[in-house]
Amino acid sequence: MKKVLFFLLVIAGLVIAIKTAMSMTEAIIDAPTCMSCGACWEVGEPYFTHDDGTAYWGAYQTGEFSGLRFYSYPSGEHQDAILDGKGKCPADCIITW
Repeated sequence: MKKVLFFLLVIAGLVIAIKTAMSMTEAIIDAPTCMSCGACWEVGEPYFTHDDGTAYWGAYQTGEFSGLRFYSYPSGEHQDAILDGKGKCPADCIITW
């Protein structure tokens, strides 16, 4: 019985490790190439309009450097919105990994 329980715990640990490794860790909006077309804004949260007319991450933004707006470790719900917005963006200004 102990061997079966140990085996199940190892399998569960592997599943969690694989899911974590395959999750999105960073999403970036390259503001200088963002065309202010509003394609990602249609998707909704987590996108917000910046004063300069381009998109940014609002309360979820974790940093900004050289015109790049960072969002680290987005939630699963936001990952779907980010990928949808990335697909609609004609300038390819949303980068993820």
